[in-house]
Amino acid sequence: MYAGYEQFCENIGGELAKDALKKDFPRIYGYLRENGEAILVKFKIPFIDIENYDKDSIVYHFVAYFAGKYFWNYNYEIHFDGNTNKDIVPNNILEIIPYLIDRYYFHSGD
Repeated sequence: MYAGYEQFCENIGGELAKDALKKDFPRIYGYLRENGEAILVKFKIPFIDIENYDKDSIVYHFVAYFAGKYFWNYNYEIHFDGNTNKDIVPNNILEIIPYLIDRYYFHSGD
């Protein structure tokens, strides 16, 4: 949805682990990047399990959606980013979607 977000389809232990491996252990980083597939995981989560500092932003997007629909008949898309304070349990995973777009930052020479 946002430029560059697809790099997080490749998860090597999160952003901090990715940055540390890339800088200090480039061979391990290269191995991990070249052995796996990028995916998107669609899941459900109760609103209470979203971190408090992200909740206002998420509520804003829903209000904008309904205001656009009601006042201007505008089809506003709901997109938001957030963090959870709990793990996603397997039965809450709705879909695993292969990510097939090849971007320059997916390659070891980045």
